[in-house]
Amino acid sequence: GEGKVEDFSGTFDQGGGFKIKGSISENSFRSLFNGVIALTHKDLNDLIEILGGTELRSESYIPYSLVSNVQFSSVEISMQDLLLKTNDTEISGFFSTKFIGDSPRINADLKIAKVNLDEKNFPALNYLYNYAIELTQGSKKEDYLSKFIPLRKINSISNYSIAVDQLVSNSSLYKNVNFNLSLLPGKIKLENLSLNDGKNRIDTTIELVASAVKPSFDIKIHGGTIEVDFLSPRAISELRRYILENYALEKVDLNINFMLDQLSQGDFSLGRVIFKAKNNKALFEISKLDVDIFGGRMSSSGSVLLDPYTINFVYALNSAIIPEISKFMPAGVLDSGGVISANGMWSTNGNSLEEQLYNLYTKSDILAKNITINNFSIDNLIQAISSPNYNLKSFKDDLKEAILTEKTEISELKAGVELVKGLFTFKDIGFKTKYTAAAASASFNLYNLDIDLISVFSFYLSKPTPGRSYADSTPAKITLKATGNLFAPKKEADTKELEELLNTIATVKKN
Repeated sequence: GEGKVEDFSGTFDQGGGFKIKGSISENSFRSLFNGVIALTHKDLNDLIEILGGTELRSESYIPYSLVSNVQFSSVEISMQDLLLKTNDTEISGFFSTKFIGDSPRINADLKIAKVNLDEKNFPALNYLYNYAIELTQGSKKEDYLSKFIPLRKINSISNYSIAVDQLVSNSSLYKNVNFNLSLLPGKIKLENLSLNDGKNRIDTTIELVASAVKPSFDIKIHGGTIEVDFLSPRAISELRRYILENYALEKVDLNINFMLDQLSQGDFSLGRVIFKAKNNKALFEISKLDVDIFGGRMSSSGSVLLDPYTINFVYALNSAIIPEISKFMPAGVLDSGGVISANGMWSTNGNSLEEQLYNLYTKSDILAKNITINNFSIDNLIQAISSPNYNLKSFKDDLKEAILTEKTEISELKAGVELVKGLFTFKDIGFKTKYTAAAASASFNLYNLDIDLISVFSFYLSKPTPGRSYADSTPAKITLKATGNLFAPKKEADTKELEELLNTIATVKKN
């Protein structure tokens, strides 16, 4: 029931040859060869064509040598301890094919020393890579959906576990690349693809289901750090234009789920990015967009309609650091180590960036703490006029200095803000300084940077009472107006009531 092959060897043309050693056994179900094969051949494409089809062949010959433990029967081919060498790379691992029913089962666990997709030194991966790229191109053509037909014709169930020491693609070198590739009739899944070029890294899973008329892509990023070029408003607008010109989104379903450690463009970065979205033709429904931004955490959701371009979002920003926000504002407006939180909604529409800016609408509630305002020092003035020996003759000079110089610390601020057609309206502003409680309202024109602000500062002054050994407190107020350009507004103060009160206090002191 068993035959032994001690030495079966021969030669091919151009220096190729083979050597086989093993045993052949037989039972009531099958015959089985179990042994070792050593093979040298002028072209790896011949073996690849047997295993995967003619489409996997490369344009040029690939000389190779192969050594492996082999099991071969009418229902299975298995290659253990496989070692395959070409001029450019080395492959080791395990490969098996089982012929069960109408759908062969293929399993492989392979380690590849080097793959150069630019030079096409590994035909099978090049074919899969190019085929994947082609699936994302030409969706505007009428025959686009026919590209997915080969997936429906897959007649095997395959699972490949691949590790690549060095992968070259688009002139970039990626080290220690790993992924699992599953192929089923009408379905392809690339799991746990790990890429790292020393600058960007990503761990992703991509699943394509093509069993229905409309293919669906499920794209997940489990973690990574990526530098991009589309985080600015103008770049996002250009990306939208590019998508509309090159992709027919009504032909595919997209389900996107990103988790990134960092997403950046230049000096601007977003941390702990969580992004979940799916499309309905050109409408992207974004169920979650959570990011670390400005030193705080923002949670949001909304929708983006690419044509006509319309954006709607609700958001909540918690504990953002004001110095980080001030980097995106005119220099000198804010100078603070405080924090700000906000929640509300924003929306816009328009084809150009200018239209989008003009149509930008937002309505939000703001809470800020520990803000420092430059060129204004209300507390210094209050401290000065509260002195028992204050000289009223210096009031005008002290007032001028207070509204033009130094700084004011605001411990807490609450406000509602609305932006319509480039005009910010601040309502129900309430804030506190060291000595005052204030209420204000303001408007700010985004286009000419004009501001119109009125605020009332309330505080208490000591008022001596004749015949008593202690002093009572009396309420006082100052009304401040600021109009004109944000950087050099005209500031006016209504101090009539305060001056009358100061004169009264001075008179009481004399008596």
